[in-house]
Amino acid sequence: MALDVTSDTFEAEVLATSETQPVLVDFWAEWCGPCRMLGPVLDRVEAEYGGRFKLVKLNTDHNQAIAARYRISGIPAVKLFINGEIQAEFTGALPDHAVRRFLDQNLPDPELKKLASLPPFEAGRGALQLDSNHPERFSILWRATLAGLNAGEEVAAIKAMLEVVKLKADRGLAEKAEGVLEFMERHPTGSAGAATLSQALAGQTSSLDFFLSKLRANSKDTEAKADFLILLKIFPDTDTVNDYRRQLSRLLF
Repeated sequence: MALDVTSDTFEAEVLATSETQPVLVDFWAEWCGPCRMLGPVLDRVEAEYGGRFKLVKLNTDHNQAIAARYRISGIPAVKLFINGEIQAEFTGALPDHAVRRFLDQNLPDPELKKLASLPPFEAGRGALQLDSNHPERFSILWRATLAGLNAGEEVAAIKAMLEVVKLKADRGLAEKAEGVLEFMERHPTGSAGAATLSQALAGQTSSLDFFLSKLRANSKDTEAKADFLILLKIFPDTDTVNDYRRQLSRLLF
């Protein structure tokens, strides 16, 4: 059952506790009909999750300073605190399955936490066997891909990790995984092209020169253009990377 907290106990029961255990705060009021609907849902889900988080309730009418501090404008408002900070939140009375999905996406996963302490490729093999859509799973698989390609690990295992990321990760990471898979199909291990992929994943922008030189020789080389664009997506936006984009534009247009 949820613990009632006040302005006096919020610091200890929510912020301090969230340093060691996630805390889910239900901001509610007695007059709020949707709040009365959501309360039993949160109680049921808390029992199902067996201590993975602590559930507390704060009455916004009686604790207006805390409500103002967290800019509560509509209730019920539910906020998940981890390490003293808001990790995720939602507003409104959600059904059981939607609350579970919210928690599954945002609570730390004990199995993934164990895997994250292992060497990247070993962690990736473990994450590959899990049935989880937690973002950390895809982060582990992506880190394993980077480490595996740079260390010459088994290609089949790397491709299996990338397939999971491609199909289930968030859009940005999924697009990167799809691009790397496409690149690997065109450039088998040991080829000059494959070497540029490892360099790009290691953060070396000089890897882009290989395909830029091919496009200078033949601006209609569609495969070189596709490979160049895939590598560009791997890098964060920097002045150097944007300069390569400008060079590509000058060659093509």
